[in-house]
Amino acid sequence: MSLAKFTLAAAFALVAIPAFADAPPSDFDMAPPAEQAEGASMLHDATATRLSDTQVQIKFTVDGGACQAIDTPETTATADTLAVVFPSRDTAEICTMQIVLIPVDVTVDAAVAIKKVDLSLKAANGDVLPLGKLMVER
Repeated sequence: MSLAKFTLAAAFALVAIPAFADAPPSDFDMAPPAEQAEGASMLHDATATRLSDTQVQIKFTVDGGACQAIDTPETTATADTLAVVFPSRDTAEICTMQIVLIPVDVTVDAAVAIKKVDLSLKAANGDVLPLGKLMVER
């Protein structure tokens, strides 16, 4: 079990803190992607490579919880950017808080106009954690 899964689990746990805090939930709202430091620090060795006029390969490693899995991404294209949201799920009800590196290697459909990829993780509770943006390489 590695430190990566613990980080993802801890990040997702932070989303639940407002329910237990005395301050109003608005004090804990997630920052926009450009201001989100936690998500960016979870992402390692990220690349987006164009394989053809219709496909882009996305590879990265993310810090996650020891009992979490990342599923097939959901994509939405807007102008030259492809938003890619990776749903995550718990693989056990009770788990250690260890962090592990979770490798991700997927190929997604992407029109030739797509030049950027915006990566996010969706927690099992539906909260979305921005990871970062990548330029699509040839």
